[in-house]
Amino acid sequence: MSYVKELEYVKKMQKEILLLARTSALLRWDQQTHMPKLGLEGRADQLSLIDSLVHEKLISGDLFKNVKKLLKENLEGDDKIMIKKFYRDIDKARKLPKEFVEELSKVTSKAFSVWLDAREKNDFSIFQ
Repeated sequence: MSYVKELEYVKKMQKEILLLARTSALLRWDQQTHMPKLGLEGRADQLSLIDSLVHEKLISGDLFKNVKKLLKENLEGDDKIMIKKFYRDIDKARKLPKEFVEELSKVTSKAFSVWLDAREKNDFSIFQ
């Protein structure tokens, strides 16, 4: 099993990515449930930064190289499934520029607030 080191590295990176993604989800939940409206700009910046860090880790050359190597190994069970799925996720992410990921995160964060205001007023004309 010459691939143990690579598998450990990929699992470590996957855990870091998952922890950052969960942090992003927690910030989004807080924004949607408790955050005052004046915190929107700061929260959009926070989410953009975390989503950008997730993206950077996901598309890193070292991670991609190790996952590609593991695809060629004779893995079994959960490791084989995890590597195939992770490769697909990485391959998709590598097609998106970092700047796009940052901007998308900011815009969707701000858009949610606009949608909430429109819902409270029953005024959806801004979406037409």
